[in-house]
Amino acid sequence: MGKFMRDFWFELLLGLIVVLFLLFSVVIAVSVHDDAEGRGFTKCTSKMVMDIQAADDFSLMRAIGLVGSGYLCYFSVIGEGAKLFIEHKQSTPWANYLFKPETNVSPDDENEGFSEDLPNANLLDDEESGSEKLWDTLQKENADEK
Repeated sequence: MGKFMRDFWFELLLGLIVVLFLLFSVVIAVSVHDDAEGRGFTKCTSKMVMDIQAADDFSLMRAIGLVGSGYLCYFSVIGEGAKLFIEHKQSTPWANYLFKPETNVSPDDENEGFSEDLPNANLLDDEESGSEKLWDTLQKENADEK
């Protein structure tokens, strides 16, 4: 085992770094990025979007820099969660970025559904549509002229 560790320590270290980066990316992918209170990764995502929109000369290097700074911000949020957990200010290390988000939409708006006037406005019931009424009117006018 010792010979294996001496011969492949660098590959094991790189493999560990790759696995940690993949886990980090999965945590970022499944966590909340849009919260009404701005908790978790929301501030990082908002900053990255604003920076991308503000960029005048958007190039590949600029994109790599913005994504890199976004990942640093994400890493700081994860570090903040670990710090709060160690200080016993939250129950788990991931409680500050894995949570149920609060949106700006009120529950009444979500359950409202379609307006009762929609079928009447679009003439989706058994009445004639506007084009059929127009056609009937034109036929009546043509019959009157003859």
